[in-house]
Amino acid sequence: MPKRGSTTSGTVAPVPRKKQKNVEPTYSQNTEEQDENTPLNHSNYFSQLSQLSKQSPDLHKNAGTILRVSVKNFMCHTFLEFDFNENLNMVIGNNGSGKSAVMNAITLTLGGRATSTSRCSNIGRFIQHGKSFAEISVVLCNQGLEAIDIERFGRSITITRKVTVKGSSHYQVKNEYGKIVSERKDTIDTIVAHFNIQVDNPMCMLNQDIAKNFLNTKSTKEKYNFFLKATQLQKMVADLEENTVEIRIAKGLLIDHVKKRKEIQAQKEELDAKLKFAESVRNAKSNADNLQGHLEWAEVINHEKTLAETEKKLAEDQYAVQEYTNKRDALIDDMKNEKSKRDELLRKAQEVANNAIEAKRIHDDLERQMKLFNKEKRDLLHEVNKLEKELQLQTELKKKLQKKIEEMRRKATGNNDYEKACQRINELHILINEQRQILSMKENEQGNFRQLYDDERQTLFNDQSTLKQHEDTLRRKRGGIQQLKAAKQDRVTIYGRYTLAILKEIDRNAHRFKQIPIGPVGKHIRLVDRKWAIAVEQAIGNSMQGYLCSCRDDERVLLEILSRCVPAQEMDYRPNVTVMKYQSKVYQNLRLPPSSFTTILSMLQIDNPTVTCFLIDHARIEQRVLMDNYETARRIM
Repeated sequence: MPKRGSTTSGTVAPVPRKKQKNVEPTYSQNTEEQDENTPLNHSNYFSQLSQLSKQSPDLHKNAGTILRVSVKNFMCHTFLEFDFNENLNMVIGNNGSGKSAVMNAITLTLGGRATSTSRCSNIGRFIQHGKSFAEISVVLCNQGLEAIDIERFGRSITITRKVTVKGSSHYQVKNEYGKIVSERKDTIDTIVAHFNIQVDNPMCMLNQDIAKNFLNTKSTKEKYNFFLKATQLQKMVADLEENTVEIRIAKGLLIDHVKKRKEIQAQKEELDAKLKFAESVRNAKSNADNLQGHLEWAEVINHEKTLAETEKKLAEDQYAVQEYTNKRDALIDDMKNEKSKRDELLRKAQEVANNAIEAKRIHDDLERQMKLFNKEKRDLLHEVNKLEKELQLQTELKKKLQKKIEEMRRKATGNNDYEKACQRINELHILINEQRQILSMKENEQGNFRQLYDDERQTLFNDQSTLKQHEDTLRRKRGGIQQLKAAKQDRVTIYGRYTLAILKEIDRNAHRFKQIPIGPVGKHIRLVDRKWAIAVEQAIGNSMQGYLCSCRDDERVLLEILSRCVPAQEMDYRPNVTVMKYQSKVYQNLRLPPSSFTTILSMLQIDNPTVTCFLIDHARIEQRVLMDNYETARRIM
C-alpha cells in the first residue's frame, strides 16, 4: 500500500498495484502505434517517462498516499491533527498515549469495519467518554499517473466520517476545495479500490492484537491462514471456485444452446417451406385482388347505372315536390286571404261593438230621460188629480152656490157672495184648461220619447244580431284555420275536427261491434297524381268523411258514438254512415272505359277492397273519366 506513515504499534508494507488501463499515460503524440504482439522497448519507455515527468512534475507523485489525518473526540484524543511527510513516518509515544487511535482512525475513515480494529464491535465505543459524537478525517493525494477523476476530486481527496453515540455514522467526500462531492459509501469504496488500499488486510494494517496473536501462536495452520489472508490467496481460491462453477454453468448453457440451435435449424427449414407456401398464397391473393378489382369496377358500372336511374327518379320526385310546394304556397295564400277576411270581419265586429256601445249609451240616456219624464208625468198626474178633486169640490160648491143663488134670487137679496163665487169658478175653469193643455203637451212628449226609445231599441237589436252573425262567421273561420293546422300534424283530422275523438271511441267500444267500422273512407285512399286533386275531390269529396258498417246493429252503435262525439249544434259536421257487406276483393267484370282514358279509379290507391266497392257503388269511380281541358271533354261527350 502506498502509505507514508507507520506506527510503533503496527507496520506498513507495500502491496503491488494493479495496472489501471484508464490511467495509462500517452507519452507522445508522435509515438507510433505498436502492434499488441510487438515487444515493448524498455529503454524507449523510460526515456519517454522521464521526458513526461519533466513536462509535468506532479506525475512522479504517488496517488493514494495519506497527506493528513485529523480526529476529534475520538478515543483518547479530544482533537488531533498532523500532516504526513513523504517516505517513512513514525508515531512515537508512551502506552495509552493514542498511537493506535491514529491507525484505527485511518482504518474506520477508509471504510473499515469496527471489528477489523480488534478493539470493539460497535463503532460508537470509539467516541471519547462524555462526548456525543466523534469526527475523523483523512486526506489522500490525488496526483500522479494513477489519480482518479481529477476534474471531479482535484489534486486531493478528503474523506470524513462522523460517528454518533447511538452507533450511526455517515461519510462525506470532499474535493480539493472542500466542496462535498458525495455522501455515499460506495464512492469511498470506489476510491479505495482504485488506489488498491486494503484496510482489512493485516499485511497493510497490522495492529498490536493481530501482531501479538501471530507472534505468540504456535499453530502452523493459523499462521498458514494468516498467510493466505495476507496474500489474498484465500480470496483467489474462492474466486477460482466461483469461476469454476460459472464455467460449468456456461458449458451446460452452451450444450443447451447447441440443442436449441438444431431445433431452431429444423424450425427454420419448416418456416422456409411455409414461406414458399406463403409466397404462392401471396401470388394467388394478388391474382384474386386483380379479379376483385375487375369485379369492383363491374359493380361500379352497375352502381353508376343505378345512380342514373335514381337521379332520374329523383328529378321526377323533385318535380312532384315542386308541384306540392306550389299547391302549398297557394294554400298559404288562401290562408292569408282568409286571415285578411277574418281581420276585416274583426274590424267590422269592432265597429259594430263600438256602435253597440254608442247605441247603449244613447239608450241609457233615453232611459234616464224616460225616467225623468215618467217622474214629471207622475207629478203632473198628481197635480191633475189634485186639481180634479179641487174642481169636484168647486163643482159641488157651485151646485150649492147655485142652489143658494136660486134661494137668494127668490129672496131677491143683493148679497155680493154670488159674484165672488162666479169669479172664483171662472178662475178655476181657466186654471183647469191650462193644466189640461200642459198635460196634453206632456203626453205628446211622452209619445215622442216612446217612439224614439223603440227606434233605438230596434237599432240596438239589429246591431246585436249583426254582431252575433259576425262572431259566428269568425268562429267558423277560426275553426277552419285550426282544422287546417291540425291537419298538418295529423292527417286524420282532415276528415273532420271530431275524427280523432270518434276513432278513439270506436277503439274503446270495439267489443260492441260485430265488425269494426271502416272509416273515415278518405284514410284508405291515396291520390296517384296530384294534378287531379281538385277533380277527384269534387267527385268523391262528400264520401271521404263517411264510415262503413257491416250491419244495422253496428250502425246503431256507431251513430250512438257520433251523437256523443259531435255536439248537437254542429250536426252539419256529423259524418255519414253507410251499411254494406264487407268485401274481400274488388268487384270483377266492371264496365270500364277504353284504356286510353284516365278514370278516377286508376288515379286512386285504395288499401281496402270494401272502400273500393263502396266508391264504385256510390261514386261510379270506374266510369268517371278525367280530362285535361273542357273542350276535349265536350268533344268526347
